[in-house]
Parts: sequence; structure tokens; C-alpha cells
Amino acid sequence: MSQNRPAEAPPYLRKANALRPDQPDLLENYAHALDAAGQPNEAIAAYHKLTSKQPDQPAPWAHLGHAYSKAKRYDKAVSAFQKSVSLKSNQPEVLVALGQAQLELHKTTDAIHSFEKAFALKPDDFYSLYNLGSAYFSQKDFAKSASF
Repeated sequence: MSQNRPAEAPPYLRKANALRPDQPDLLENYAHALDAAGQPNEAIAAYHKLTSKQPDQPAPWAHLGHAYSKAKRYDKAVSAFQKSVSLKSNQPEVLVALGQAQLELHKTTDAIHSFEKAFALKPDDFYSLYNLGSAYFSQKDFAKSASF
């Protein structure tokens, strides 16, 4: 199996996961492999299973949000990202992803709030800066947009 051929990974990881279903790291690797192999619905199902095994961990919820975003199911992505942030609020990357999903749902005010929180946590982050500036620009708040 080559790292350059992600489509080959899911069958092996599915089998490994079936042999050791009590190990969430195997399920997480399987979900990541499905995602990398371009199987979004299968990845979403695996991430869902992972969130049920680790409901108090922020990472599985963030991964689920990213999978939903890739599948353009932004309402579900927002819910998953919000759950991740509720479990661990200082995740600027997740806050940016939440804001991007909110923008796709035309919830610009909510997106700006998410981007502002991300920016406050990591003021030198390109994605926080770019998305916050772009969101202000879309609201025609040119002064704030230009300040980034």
C-alpha cells in the first residue's frame, strides 16, 4: 500500500478495525483513509461512530465537521464544529472552519463572530486574517476589512 494511493487503505483499515473495535485510533485512521480516498459518506459514517465512542473529545467532532463541509452539508458541519468548540474553545483552526461553513449558509454575522474568536486566539494566522477581512468586506465594512 502506497501513501500516494489512499483508495487502497480503507479495506485494510476496515479489517483492522473489525479485529479491534475497542480501539478508537483504528477507527479514526479508517475514517481519515475514507476521507482521503474520496468517500465522503463513508467517512461521515465512520466519524459519527468515532464521536459516539469519544463524545467528550473535540477532535472527532472537528473531523466530522470537515467531512460534512467536503460533502457540502454545511448545516451539519456547523453543528459538528460547534460541538468541538464547546468541548475545547481554544481551537482557532476549528473556529475558522466553523466560520467558513457559516458563510456557506449565508450566516455572515455568525461567521464574523467565529473568525473574530479565531483571530483573538491566533492573531498571526493567515486563515483567521483572510477570512475575517473577507467577511468584513462582504458586509461592506471596508474600514475593518482594510485593517487586516
